[in-house]
Amino acid sequence: MTKRQCAVEGCKAAPLDGEDFCFFHHPDLKKEQQEARSRGGRASQRTLRAEHVENLDFTMLKEVDKFLCLLLKEVAVGEVSTAIGKTCGYLARSLGQLRELSEFEERLDSLAARLEVLEGR
Repeated sequence: MTKRQCAVEGCKAAPLDGEDFCFFHHPDLKKEQQEARSRGGRASQRTLRAEHVENLDFTMLKEVDKFLCLLLKEVAVGEVSTAIGKTCGYLARSLGQLRELSEFEERLDSLAARLEVLEGR
């Protein structure tokens, strides 16, 4: 017994019962095909859920670390899209760079204050 295939050349999908075409190539099902594509597109948009971020304090390094670890896991198992993962990674890296600059600025201000005291002697 050979497996039946859709009548469209190159399509290897099984045809609908009693038909020559699969669901996506059947000429009488254009509206249903479009609805299915639309539903599939919406379903595949894996996004972050509000509960992941609403209680996090991104000013705390430990919280950012916790978020990134959760995000990494969810991207790895396909629960969150790689596009969202890349964007969050970029933003986290930017946040880290801003923190480094802020810490550097604080140390520089502290040194400038010490220098003023030493020069005032």
